[in-house]
Amino acid sequence: MTSNKRAWIAGALAIGAVVGSASLSGCSADAGSDEVADDVVGGKPVVQLTDDQRREVISKKATCPFVGTSIALKKIFVYGSVANPFAVIADKPGAIVAVGNRGGGDLGEGFRIVARANHHKSPAQEEAPNGMFSLDFPASIGAHAAHSFVLMGDPRKRDSGRLNAQNLGRLINTKAAGGHAELAPNGRLVVRRSELGKFIARNVACDPEAVTASRRPFTLLGLLGSDIADFSARAFEVVARKLAGDSTSAETTKLLEDMVQIAVANNLVGSAGEFGLLTTFLENSSESVTMPDGELALSTRDIEGIFAGDLKDGKYDPLTRHFPSNWETKPKTIVGLLRNAVFILKNAAVSNLAGTYTADATCPKMQ
Repeated sequence: MTSNKRAWIAGALAIGAVVGSASLSGCSADAGSDEVADDVVGGKPVVQLTDDQRREVISKKATCPFVGTSIALKKIFVYGSVANPFAVIADKPGAIVAVGNRGGGDLGEGFRIVARANHHKSPAQEEAPNGMFSLDFPASIGAHAAHSFVLMGDPRKRDSGRLNAQNLGRLINTKAAGGHAELAPNGRLVVRRSELGKFIARNVACDPEAVTASRRPFTLLGLLGSDIADFSARAFEVVARKLAGDSTSAETTKLLEDMVQIAVANNLVGSAGEFGLLTTFLENSSESVTMPDGELALSTRDIEGIFAGDLKDGKYDPLTRHFPSNWETKPKTIVGLLRNAVFILKNAAVSNLAGTYTADATCPKMQ
């Protein structure tokens, strides 16, 4: 199924279109943007988005938390058109690599690895110009089965993006209310990193299109062997130790490349990568909590902010979506992304193999 051929960081990269801005020829950039966009890149003119157009791009096309929030914050420039948008990967104003590297660290370089691999074509089959990638995610290579169903409906249908607050609630509501959140000792409502893995396993169980077996083994330390069933606690601990300080730059790059490849045929890996990215952006927030047993937990307020924004009069405005207040001063790294993704993957795999979740009446609608 083509819907299974989706890559994990794709959602992460899928920086849906964004920032209306102006040119170097005399116009000023959009309010809130840090830089001034080039008039034309790769033959694509910069698009000066109205607020309504930006909402449309965020809602229908930029169907991942990182991408949509980057658009709301006006950190990425969109080129081409609202209907068929593209963005710059690196080395120019408003590029995705610069957003990932903000605050220090090298997370943006991870985006460089996968941008051309997973988003070199739009769903309309238009090849992205050199140095650019498509921002049109639903029905792209990067859309996959068993996604969170919070920001996208049918991954095979173009422009199927939309916010589903009920599915967001499946993550940030308390466990008693059917979600994955709990109260931390300081009174904050939080979601443990391990619960993100369980959330993924739940989505996989609910989606008949999901696949968990892979024919593409990890090469770094033989992490997964030939199937997710080989993902053992021992393998996890070995990789975790390597990522904690022993791994070389070449090894971490290789692991990231392997994860991108294996995600094409393994929706557990794909979703673990996406939530690993989410965790990497939120873990250093002042809202995040270390639980008494030492486990990292993310604030539901931070998760809500990056997925949906601020709730007012019962509605979310996508233009209010935001990263933690200190995101521009805290480093985010590829090693951090891999460490979080591997931890989340372990918990997703354990729940999946144990049959913890099954397709039942509590499942979200798969569209």
